[in-house]
Amino acid sequence: MFSSPKDVADKLLAAAYVIDQTVLSVIYLAAKMRRPLLIEGPPGCGKTELAYAVARTAETVVERLQCYVGINEEKAIGKFDEALQKLFLEAGTDGNRDWEALPQKLHGLEFFTKGPLLRALLYENKPCVLLVDEIDKVDQEFEALLLEVLSDWQLSIPKLGTVKANTVAFVVLTSNEERRIGDGKLNLLPFDALRDPQGRYFLESHVVTYAPSATVLYLLREPRSLKRANRDFLGVGGVVYSGPTVSTDGGDGSMAPKASVVAGFFGLDAVAFPDLPGSTEEVVGAAAIIKGSNQLLLDRNATEAAFKALPLADFRIIHLAVHGVANAEFPDRAALMLGSSPASGEDGLLQVREIRDLPLRTELVTLSACDTGSGKLLGQEGIASLERAFLLAGAKSVIASFWPAADTFTIALMKRLYQHLINGSDKGAALREAKLSWIFSGNSATKPFRSIGPASRLSVTAQQQSSSKHSSARAPFVSEKPLSI
Repeated sequence: MFSSPKDVADKLLAAAYVIDQTVLSVIYLAAKMRRPLLIEGPPGCGKTELAYAVARTAETVVERLQCYVGINEEKAIGKFDEALQKLFLEAGTDGNRDWEALPQKLHGLEFFTKGPLLRALLYENKPCVLLVDEIDKVDQEFEALLLEVLSDWQLSIPKLGTVKANTVAFVVLTSNEERRIGDGKLNLLPFDALRDPQGRYFLESHVVTYAPSATVLYLLREPRSLKRANRDFLGVGGVVYSGPTVSTDGGDGSMAPKASVVAGFFGLDAVAFPDLPGSTEEVVGAAAIIKGSNQLLLDRNATEAAFKALPLADFRIIHLAVHGVANAEFPDRAALMLGSSPASGEDGLLQVREIRDLPLRTELVTLSACDTGSGKLLGQEGIASLERAFLLAGAKSVIASFWPAADTFTIALMKRLYQHLINGSDKGAALREAKLSWIFSGNSATKPFRSIGPASRLSVTAQQQSSSKHSSARAPFVSEKPLSI
């Protein structure tokens, strides 16, 4: 199709399509190696037009598969034409049919209405350009179908059998969102802490947010209630923990209990947690920035019973500056440590099994606690963790931590985070900007917090800035240039 990157440039220029040298090289390699080309960027940046420009340069046609939520195999591959099969049977009046061969005849390609994927496989003299448009809208089952086509260049169709490609198409996949396609231990990788060859953190050039899976992301974007939360901020901090102080994590100021603290099936009875002296300052400072209609549970009022007694569905932001304990073996035992109140029957352990049942319409839950993003790996479903429990309860976004967090750092980070939020940044960008300001003040970038859920802007009260529409995101969601490959 192309003899060199310069040949790509010359032919695309002749087709009135101009792109930079990096993209030219990628197009050339994709054609040379017969590998799909994934193009990501916002609508209108030229993703689809690139497929048509390549087709013009190769003097071939485009087979376009327009993806949408709920698309199925029939729309992509095609189906048997039952009317044509019936007509064929009714027309056979000579009585000399080979009835044993008839089923094979009826289930042949001549009785099959072909969809774009199947048509792309059947081109003989010259490969076409296969455009799979807006792949970010499909589910995992449909992705599996595409994987079969793009890896083996064949399709398995019931009754018809396996159809192998006559030619290998030049494939262009487009997405309106940047995303990482992966699972397993990659869910535990803090992408923004990675460095490029020049030593710059990935955080410096990209906004990174995460989601447990594509299905969860789709559900998070869907409106769940016509009634919107009408209070701005609920903060919990300064919990009074009983018992002696346990060791901190390496003397860096983090107040994480030891990794062996989990005891018993439903509780942590054998564990003593240290107080978090900075958590009150953190919560009060965040509330002062958000303003509006706020409520704080501090010190001896910061109990599990008091938290559950509040109308949690009324709050747009819930901020919990407490201890957190993850459990990779039994994820339902993971808990946030609040104050206990024996008279109410609450032990102070807000566990995953309880969090899932909370009535939330919250735009943002900030889990300023250790290891709230850690838990049991569930493959494509992400991680069974405290953050996931809040998403299941109805939170639209969660900020959680990969590992223990230093008290001093967390206070400063949260102040910056909320200031960026009320200034109009979306949640992923606000967390990035808060981390960057910490880095550029001479501190380390390897900080634990990440943003989970759609990277939308925060709705604020009339005295503050107006809300903006949701921006798109995928796991982890990355947004940098208008067009990236």
